[in-house]
Amino acid sequence: MLKSIDERIVELTRSVLDAAQADAEKIQGEAKHKEAEILKRGDLQAKQVYAEILEKARREAELRKEEKISEITVRARVEAYEHREQLLEIVFSKVQDRLPNVPNEPNYPEALMGLVQEAIGQLQSKNVVLHFDVKSRELIPEETLKKLGSELGTQIEIGENLSEGTGVVATDTKGHRTFENTLQRRLERQMERLRSEVFEILIGENA
Repeated sequence: MLKSIDERIVELTRSVLDAAQADAEKIQGEAKHKEAEILKRGDLQAKQVYAEILEKARREAELRKEEKISEITVRARVEAYEHREQLLEIVFSKVQDRLPNVPNEPNYPEALMGLVQEAIGQLQSKNVVLHFDVKSRELIPEETLKKLGSELGTQIEIGENLSEGTGVVATDTKGHRTFENTLQRRLERQMERLRSEVFEILIGENA
């Protein structure tokens, strides 16, 4: 009896094991099938993700390309502007260096009288003090200035020589108003207008 029971237990055990093995094989088969499907779906998803990554990378690359082009363009414009400014500074510096020699030119005395008249006219004062550089002062006789003062209805005095600049500086007798009409100041006042002309000559195009 005990043997029969033991045998039955063994049979049942084997039966359970066989069933379990069958279930296990079925489960494994289903698992492999599901795994294959998952891998397939995953492959599609991976390809989709990869495509999205590529597209995103392409867009980012295009954006960075545009940003880089914009950056290079701005940098080029800045460098061109700086180069232009350097050229202009060199030109105007050379012009400044030559201004002190202008009084040696034959038509300067006449031009100087024009500077004096303009300076007096700008002050609109009945009493004016004129300051010249040494060379310019030598080119205008005192009698000429007195005559000019009479014509303009202005009392003209000669002040101290200019420490710098070539031309004339006019002040009222109280020193409240001043008009600098030196060649250097005139160059500065005209510089903005001259910039485009000079740059066009240097570069061959409009500034």
